[in-house]
Amino acid sequence: MKINLPAYAGEWAGDVGRWSRTLRTPKPSHIFRFIVLALTASLSTSALGYSKEYCTSLLNATADAYRALDWQRLLNVATDMERNCPRYITVNQVASSINSQAEAFLELGQINDALSAADRCLRLAQHPACHLSRGRALLKLSRNDEGIAEITSARKLADLERSRLKIELERPSSALDRRVLEAERDTYSALAQFAARLLGEVDSSPSRSEKKPQARSSGSGILINNRVDILTNYHVVAGCKTLTAVDSSKRRSPTTVVAIESTTDLAVLRTRSRVVESATFRTGASPQVGESVTAVGFPFAGLLASEANVSFGNIGALAGLGNDASKLQISVIGIVVQKLDALKIARITGDIPQNINFAVKGEIAQEFLKAHDVPFLSVLPPSGVLGNTEIAARGMRVTVLIECSR
Repeated sequence: MKINLPAYAGEWAGDVGRWSRTLRTPKPSHIFRFIVLALTASLSTSALGYSKEYCTSLLNATADAYRALDWQRLLNVATDMERNCPRYITVNQVASSINSQAEAFLELGQINDALSAADRCLRLAQHPACHLSRGRALLKLSRNDEGIAEITSARKLADLERSRLKIELERPSSALDRRVLEAERDTYSALAQFAARLLGEVDSSPSRSEKKPQARSSGSGILINNRVDILTNYHVVAGCKTLTAVDSSKRRSPTTVVAIESTTDLAVLRTRSRVVESATFRTGASPQVGESVTAVGFPFAGLLASEANVSFGNIGALAGLGNDASKLQISVIGIVVQKLDALKIARITGDIPQNINFAVKGEIAQEFLKAHDVPFLSVLPPSGVLGNTEIAARGMRVTVLIECSR
């Protein structure tokens, strides 16, 4: 059976290895081309079938479109790859094709389309290049603060990947594997350098130098009553000039502090947003070691996905550091008040601890709320067993992102 392919597909079914040499001298003006080349070099040259071969040829065609600065052709090839190749290529390669579309849209002046493609890319993979494209689009739309945040995320993630690859390269590997790792390392290095250059250009612009940027941080909170009170941690709100709550529907609302207690690391905020659902405290039997727990929150907000992060784990101990009876040791990462300093513990014990976090016990939080006349609900645990999906959905509905400006 004869299959008619687009004209660009058959032209580039050559030796994929030739692209790896291009990676040695990156030009940051169109940085994502090097990610495409690295991904191309990492593909197996033995095709798994005609469709696999076709998708490999599209990767080569993408690289050539970058080299020729042919943005319309790049857009056509990358769109074809996203639509027709997901079953034959990796998730990162699909993400790279979507980001190539964002790059093409940027060069063609279609900024809103570029932003949409970058958002789609980030929903698939938290790759620094996707953050970089999104940041460039936001800057072109004069949304400078958001653009800078995205480009900063791109730089941080690229640095993390570069550090990981440095460790990988110290391990024994074949010559081919080593070339692929070196190509990836060079790609992330170029990404980090390009992001740093963009940040320098934005910071030196007149509009940025006229005002001092605000220091920002974020944390998580839980809606606890229909009076729109939010339970959060003291360390989240300490020193904040303004606080904003962002609910699961992305509604933003200013908040005020109504109660704080540094000794228990707890605080209550009040907002004017409408509450559809609030959390309830469990009553009855006390938590036991080994019992399942779920944590919902926003770790590394702005760096990872914008949605709440849901983690499932277990209670590891009924006390925190130094036998602190107000804390539980849990094995999930989400709404936590403390995390072990892994490097410090490693220096002391010679081992790196994993997933050790500490949460305030429910009864301690209830005592704090009662002392400050903040109403809340408490119920017995349900007799049935809820599935993880339902638990996650309920948790995300009552969890809010807290943004702090200092």
